[in-house]
Amino acid sequence: MCSSSFRAVSPVVRELCNSGGAVLDRVVHGESFVVTRDGAPVAGLSPLRRAALRPLS
Repeated sequence: MCSSSFRAVSPVVRELCNSGGAVLDRVVHGESFVVTRDGAPVAGLSPLRRAALRPLS
């Protein structure tokens, strides 16, 4: 069974699938994460500057 919790420092890909909204909420509030797969870093998540934000078309 997959865990729905995530680690504060590096969520794994499975945790993003299960709790992606919660992870993104934390990013919106200023946290940054390194996402790992099989223990290896594969991506970073961090808040964007307001000026960089634009709606998807």
